[in-house]
Amino acid sequence: RLAWLAVARAVAEPELDRSVVSSAMDGMQSDEARQGTREAQYLWQLARELATTPVFQWLQDRGAWPEVLRLAFAYLDIDEDGLLSASDLSVHVARSPEDDVCSECTVSTTSGGAWSLACRWAGRWQDPESSAPRVT
Repeated sequence: RLAWLAVARAVAEPELDRSVVSSAMDGMQSDEARQGTREAQYLWQLARELATTPVFQWLQDRGAWPEVLRLAFAYLDIDEDGLLSASDLSVHVARSPEDDVCSECTVSTTSGGAWSLACRWAGRWQDPESSAPRVT
């Protein structure tokens, strides 16, 4: 979900098929249980649409896909070292309630839950020969 949220943030609306944007807007209005800002709600709905629709149906210019991925990765890579670490991911998991777009993924920063969850995520993709959990 976090990756699709980054893609939704990275892609520009002119690059998208109008039906995907309309579906995201409709989903945002029909999902009254969501919390957070309108922007956060829209990004969440757009991420849902993008994740469940083949790329060739929603992306107007397929040549833009590598740049969308690069920008999405840049949003996730907080320390800009070219790797996704537990430290990078924990920043995205620990959000204030008003920024929340994925309530089941958001945990208290004081409990250490964000760090623990981020370590588990990074650990799934880490190089088995590496000592630190990182994603490249």
